[in-house]
Amino acid sequence: MRGARRGGALGGARRWLVLVAVVALVATLGGTARSAAAEVDQSVDLVTDGGFERGASSQWQVYGAAPAQVFTTAAPHGGAFSASLCGTDRCAQSIEQKLPLSYGEFSTSYLRFSVRVDGADRRPGCKDALVFGIAAASQSEYFTGRGAYAICPDKVPNGSYVDVEIDLNPEVLNCAGDCQLVFRGYTDAATPARFFVDDVSFRRTPSGPPNFVTVPQATPIGPGKAAVTWEKVDRGSPLPTSYTITPSTGRGPVTVPGDRRSVIIDGLPTDRPITFGITATNGRGSGQANPTKPFTFAKAAPVRSMVSDEQYVLQGSDGVTWQPIDPQDLGGSFTAPASGRLHLTANAALFTGTPDLNQDLGIRVTSDDGAYAGSTVAWKESGGRGSIYSPNAAAIEHVLDVKAGVTYRLVLVWKANKAVPGSTIYAGAGPEGLGYSDTDLTYRFFSSSDPTATITSSQSTVQRSLGASDGTTWKPLDPPVSVSLTPATDRTATWLANTDLWTAAAGINQDLGIEVTSSASATPVLVTWKESGGLAGTFSPNAAYAQGRMAVTAGVTYTARLAWKANKAAGAGVMLGAGPIDGKHSPTTLIAFTEPTAFTATSESRDRTGVGFYSSPYTDAGGTSIVRGSADLFTDTAGVNQRMRLTTLTGGNSISYAAERIYGWTESGGAAAFSPNAAALVKAVRLGHENQTQGRMGLEFGATRSPGQIYIGAGPLADGSYSPTSLYTSFVPDQ
Repeated sequence: MRGARRGGALGGARRWLVLVAVVALVATLGGTARSAAAEVDQSVDLVTDGGFERGASSQWQVYGAAPAQVFTTAAPHGGAFSASLCGTDRCAQSIEQKLPLSYGEFSTSYLRFSVRVDGADRRPGCKDALVFGIAAASQSEYFTGRGAYAICPDKVPNGSYVDVEIDLNPEVLNCAGDCQLVFRGYTDAATPARFFVDDVSFRRTPSGPPNFVTVPQATPIGPGKAAVTWEKVDRGSPLPTSYTITPSTGRGPVTVPGDRRSVIIDGLPTDRPITFGITATNGRGSGQANPTKPFTFAKAAPVRSMVSDEQYVLQGSDGVTWQPIDPQDLGGSFTAPASGRLHLTANAALFTGTPDLNQDLGIRVTSDDGAYAGSTVAWKESGGRGSIYSPNAAAIEHVLDVKAGVTYRLVLVWKANKAVPGSTIYAGAGPEGLGYSDTDLTYRFFSSSDPTATITSSQSTVQRSLGASDGTTWKPLDPPVSVSLTPATDRTATWLANTDLWTAAAGINQDLGIEVTSSASATPVLVTWKESGGLAGTFSPNAAYAQGRMAVTAGVTYTARLAWKANKAAGAGVMLGAGPIDGKHSPTTLIAFTEPTAFTATSESRDRTGVGFYSSPYTDAGGTSIVRGSADLFTDTAGVNQRMRLTTLTGGNSISYAAERIYGWTESGGAAAFSPNAAALVKAVRLGHENQTQGRMGLEFGATRSPGQIYIGAGPLADGSYSPTSLYTSFVPDQ
């Protein structure tokens, strides 16, 4: 009983009110709770001398009185003796016996005894009481366990025995291995009661199979993979030796040892709802299965953009350590639903506030299979030697091989190219309106088993020097960077080039192109090109980007290669590849992917007049379009930067759009006049019924200040054409 010590005085009426509020036994008196008696194994009685026939030599422990006073022949129920507690004012007497109890081996634990109450006290409110039950032996002095029950004189006939029966199996959990059976009498200062206890037994029924497990849960953790958890079997149930987890569909059951509370199950179907039945088993059989709630695996999004319009500042970079730009907004995870390739694109307007300092941008990958352990898989360098506060609309293109079921963590990282005390680099130009230019990390998944969209790539980390150039002739890279494809059906092919271009000779710009030959024609076709400015300064790389697109014919093999030249006749000085880092220079990459022509839209101009075109990638089906804008931007007035933004149009093919929505923008530096920046802007735009603008996407250009003229398109080449200004869309339906 809470607060009642062995042999101590009664603590007052308030304590009894607490007792009565906690305990109820009326329904078990006089044989009214004997429905479970047939289940009791009568051969197992754990109480020694339950009839007190050994008298004063009984093995019961006595507190508050001498054994001879307690074990008496005054009023036995069966045999010659019974136990007598109290009968005097302010009494607290008890008898106790330690029982060898353990949790989990029995399904019932019935305490039975007979009780008689003598005395005239029939006042309501349990002024006197016989408290009994199970307590931890180390705490039975206070009897604070939930196993404390009370018999009040006003609920029992005076001078007559009644039988008591109660299942204490749940209470055994609180004292397993250290259980004390306690009978304790209490009286107050008026008309004391005398309690007689006799024929005490404690019998347990050996258990059958375990009950059901509690709190079953299932959580998808990857394509076809789920984590299933549960808690112990329902209270009072025997301990299991094993658990069996059975999926409702798709594969067979999994069995784990009885000390487990979780399991990861793979090989599950991803196209239908699924539940898991969890069954506990011991030597006596298996219990009832308790199922988890049903769920259906979410399909991995094939396209995603992680975007921020904040401006980021990195101070005091050591020139070696890559730092996450924003791990929350510019980082995310992808779990491959099948083996294939993940096309990664990063965009940022990078610049410096410290002269003679370049900015490095990279993509870090970590995979849960250990293949990538925080590796920077691709990077580019943006030049700051030409001028401070002159952004480079930098891009990174990379293709990552991925395995089915593996999760890949992607994050955009950066650093300075060297340590300069007090240095500062920035990502995000502007502001314009409410935000800065977008910094993006975008991926698109290509499944190896999906013939409708394929991708191939080639990459080199070797630095190259062009040598002498006549300013006209395109020279293939040596060693070459090339890719080949043979489409199974007529479709559209997109070619992407990405490299760091720079010059060691002031005033020389660098041109990068993609040439394509085919099994039908060995004559190279220049499908696209871009120019990187060298007037802004030497040794100041431009993270250049070029894109081209063409229709390809089934069965014809196409080979694309990178080629380059200077923008005018020059000796040595044009270079490709920044760095090195760990012995490798920044990657030079060529990517080719094919897709159904119906899922593409293309707008391209080579005459400087097509700045107002638009594409229409809208479809009634839900999906996402990857929109790629590319332009050579420059100015005739030093200090005027150029901006390119992607908008939804309301009409018109001019530079002055009435834009319904701005999807993103970037800025190209104008530290020097006539020094183009091969700028890129890549966005993932959600389309479908929620976007009824028919997907009319346009490129819009502007200057950061006036006066000053900005230009779109470098060149011209010998044929009079300028570098292409292009807007491509690739629609990816929801999976």
